[in-house]
Amino acid sequence: MTTSNMIELSHPCIKQLITQDAQLAKLIKHIGPITFPKRPSPLKSIIRSIIGQQITVKLAQTIFQRLTETVNDDWSIASLSKLSATKLQELGLSRAKTQCIIALLEHVQAGNIDFQKLPYLSNTAVTRNLTQVKGIGQWTAEIYLIFTLHRIDILPVKDVGLQRAAQWLYQPTNTTKAETLKQCNQRWTGCQTIGALYLWEAIRRGYLEYDHIDVL
Repeated sequence: MTTSNMIELSHPCIKQLITQDAQLAKLIKHIGPITFPKRPSPLKSIIRSIIGQQITVKLAQTIFQRLTETVNDDWSIASLSKLSATKLQELGLSRAKTQCIIALLEHVQAGNIDFQKLPYLSNTAVTRNLTQVKGIGQWTAEIYLIFTLHRIDILPVKDVGLQRAAQWLYQPTNTTKAETLKQCNQRWTGCQTIGALYLWEAIRRGYLEYDHIDVL
């Protein structure tokens, strides 16, 4: 189950971003209030992010749906532990992702990862805790911080989609996509997640098919 909050234009972060970033302000005013989805089931959320690593959104959704149906939407350790590596790969998961999910379950069972404690840890501590699992990197931890813990100060600077969206929005002449997004991370301090939500929404709406924001 995914729930969501609506971030209204009166939100302090929206006001801050509009004041500090003229280009992002155009996008915010064009889109209006933004939905902030929340994935309340920790294990389901992080497995969903593992599945989504470095593949298309469509393929990730297909594999995730297959897994959801296989476990009958029961994302407990007991249910997931019944799945063999062979079964996970039959659902479309790569060998590396299969091993990552199995390792994650082992870490949770051993008490190395306690999802009940993560909300009380700093961003750095959460990332350190999750990335002890081979196959879970910074991006996966950041997605967890955003959509499960609802932290508002996270920008996944290695997210290729966000890099493309930032390049489209700012139209840099002598800066790489990655560097442009890193500059956003500095400019949006304290409210990075909200900026990321707007860039993702621009992608979802197909805005990147246009030359630049001023022609929308």
